[in-house]
Amino acid sequence: MLRHINRNQLHAWPARTYRELVFETEIPLQKDPVLFVSDPELLKYILTQPERYPKSPLQNRLLRKGLGDGLLTGHGEHWRRQRRSVQPMFKLAHLKSLAPYMSDAIDQTLARWDNLPDGTQINIQHEMMMMTLDILRGAMFQRVDVDNEKMGWAVAEYLATFGRVDLIDYFALPEWLPRPKHWRVRAASNYFDKAVAEILTQRRADSTPPSDLLQMMLEARDEESGKGLSDREIRDNLITFFLAGHETTALALSWAFYLLALHPTIEQNLHDQISNIDSQDASDFPYAQQIFEESMRLYPPVPMFDRVALEEDEVAGQRIKKGAHIFISPYVLHRHRRLWTNPNDFDPDRFSPEAVKARHRFQYLPFNAGPRACVGLNFALMEGTLAIVRIAKRYHLRITQTADPTPEALVTMRPKGGIQMTLHRRN
Repeated sequence: MLRHINRNQLHAWPARTYRELVFETEIPLQKDPVLFVSDPELLKYILTQPERYPKSPLQNRLLRKGLGDGLLTGHGEHWRRQRRSVQPMFKLAHLKSLAPYMSDAIDQTLARWDNLPDGTQINIQHEMMMMTLDILRGAMFQRVDVDNEKMGWAVAEYLATFGRVDLIDYFALPEWLPRPKHWRVRAASNYFDKAVAEILTQRRADSTPPSDLLQMMLEARDEESGKGLSDREIRDNLITFFLAGHETTALALSWAFYLLALHPTIEQNLHDQISNIDSQDASDFPYAQQIFEESMRLYPPVPMFDRVALEEDEVAGQRIKKGAHIFISPYVLHRHRRLWTNPNDFDPDRFSPEAVKARHRFQYLPFNAGPRACVGLNFALMEGTLAIVRIAKRYHLRITQTADPTPEALVTMRPKGGIQMTLHRRN
């Protein structure tokens, strides 16, 4: 089991979890109770009570190594104050002002592709990683120096080290034990510290700062206490946004273009609907957003997370023992035989307004849900929709004969070895 978790978390989920809404077992050796949960109503109960069902100590311990105590890892009143402070930044009215930055970054990728011969082979995962880095730099860090290459390296180091659970993590052995991944993540974390300190110094020296996400964070205030974020909190949340907003969206887009290449009729429907619309407003392209959301159903960027029951509980006849580990997999939930018709098929119409309204809100969790739902949900949907539209207008992407990506689930859902595709300009 540990070998599977270390190599690919998807292999740790028993086959019956795709058929049963709740599957109870226990952790080997430790004998702790475990619940694999895909029941939407039970998920609603668990995910809307973070004080009774917090993240596991293992999950928080690993994430804090690089991310500190930002929105992803904080808890209690400290987390609530940060959430209240940054929540207004991600209102649609604010985000629409960032659309030109998103479009410019996407167009830079397209301009680079335009210089390549028709039929050039690319790794779409690598291309989307670079593009989302550019988008985030534009949306977050206007008029400050950010080294995309080094920032990308630090993110990759973090995922490569603390994205994998090993025996020492699993059994909570002493932190002082010498471990290679501690040295690797320390180097990445030190770079984060230096980079953010330099970014803040540059911004505070700017007499007419731009209205990017960095400035919004510097000006953010908790509506209850009136306090702003400390430099350490700004650092932790900038890195959290950078990690979450870069890796996850890039992977969702990579899988989206892979799925479109497998389904030419859907790709043609998309092109027919967007070809005559020139807009930077993502809401003008509902079908493109449906494609993005359906891609995240089949390949959710974060394939698995967990919770721990602090007290004994019972809901809808399901007993939950104190200390029970509750495993929640959007990948399994989104392909569950009892929740979806033809769950492995790619069908963007599942996300038409009528279809969304008809199903349980907690049946689809690419951004988590409840009080700890991803604060950047609207940012990601806007970014992904605009990227699909602007790229699909200019290019067909086709799968190469060697492309057969295997989903590899660690912290995020990566295609093992990337996805090789060829670029073909539209007439």
